Amino acid sequence: MSQEQRKRGKPKGAKAVTQAERDMILRGLASGQSARQIAAFIGRGRATVYLAIDRMKRDGTDGQGLLPVSMVTPEGATDDRAS
Repeated sequence: MSQEQRKRGKPKGAKAVTQAERDMILRGLASGQSARQIAAFIGRGRATVYLAIDRMKRDGTDGQGLLPVSMVTPEGATDDRAS
């Protein structure tokens, strides 16, 4: 194997998806956004978002039952204590 072949793998400058980005992906999914829309919003490639979603599903951290942001903000609050 040549040195050039060993260098291949992640493209230069590739970064892991951060926890903040994973949270945004989960919130986007919970509010019905497509992976393409989420990718555009967070400035990542569509494939990166799909890979992150797959990884979260495998890990069991895919946010099943996660409420969209609009449901936890004061405008969308349903808690009687908020009124």
